[in-house]
Parts: sequence; structure tokens; C-alpha cells
Amino acid sequence: MSNELYFQSRISVFIGLGFREAALPKLQAFVDLLWSANEDLNLISRKMSYAELIDNHVIDCLLPLKNFPNHVKIAADFGTRLRHLKAEGFLHLQIELIQRFDKELFHRAA
Repeated sequence: MSNELYFQSRISVFIGLGFREAALPKLQAFVDLLWSANEDLNLISRKMSYAELIDNHVIDCLLPLKNFPNHVKIAADFGTRLRHLKAEGFLHLQIELIQRFDKELFHRAA
């Protein structure tokens, strides 16, 4: 199955997780760019298939989306990958990234 057809086959999952249908072309462009960059830069894993990228990473990022109340404007990211969706303009809220390095807590706006 081609990458485009696989993406199309997962659209019902994306929408079921709360992703906006109008933003699907932008999501597909982002996934295709990530896939292409991964082949050159090994961002995730060169051994990964396109289906694994969608099912293990993209869908994983979307899992908390449906649970966000509409009135939420700021959220904390403790490694949930929400910042990736925010960076691509899929979320319309401020994400505060909280990370831990060398036993100290670092906080920065994402």
C-alpha cells in the first residue's frame, strides 16, 4: 500500500481522536515531510515503516487531543508530544514544555 493510501486509511482514526478534518491536508504534509527527513537524518528510526510512523508516533501524539476541554488555553507537556502538534499549528493553545535534566526541572514555553 502506498504512503498516501495508508494515510487515507487512517483518517477515520485521526478524526475519531478529535483531529479537525479541515487540517488533514496539513497533517499529511507534515507526516510526509517528517518521513522524508527521517530517511536522511534518522530522526526516529530508518528501520521504521511509514505505517509504523503513523500508528506509533502520529496517532500517539493525537491520543490526548480528544480529552482537552474547549476552554483550555494553556497546557503542560510532560513528554506527551503535544508540543509537536502545537509547532505545526494543529493545536490552538499554549503548550508549556516541562523537562527534567540532571535532576533539575526545566520549564520553557514551546
